[in-house]
Amino acid sequence: AYVVASMGLALTSSAEVFLGLRILQACGASACLVSTFATVRDIYAGREESNVIYGILGSMLAMVPAVGPLLGALVDMWLGWRAIFAFLGLGMIAASAAAWRFWPETRVQRVAGLQWSQLLLPV
Repeated sequence: AYVVASMGLALTSSAEVFLGLRILQACGASACLVSTFATVRDIYAGREESNVIYGILGSMLAMVPAVGPLLGALVDMWLGWRAIFAFLGLGMIAASAAAWRFWPETRVQRVAGLQWSQLLLPV
């Protein structure tokens, strides 16, 4: 959703479409943030390093509102405001490829059989 919204934002000239795509982009960004914290929780739960990892993530989240507008202003100055969204989309493609390659599944796989009570629940 984030990549599609970002690329759409770079191309649209409609205020209504722009607003809708910004909402979609925010939903995509939120999903990435939640999955990052969930993965850290899954990997570091109960371990001593968890506080350090959460501290690093918190520091990164604190820096983004300061650094993001500065980088965005530079991109806007050199290439125009549409390039900001193109760079965000391309950056997410690169981050997604890296996550696909290097980010292991952390969810515990459960093998659960079908239970008759689950079939009767809607009735």
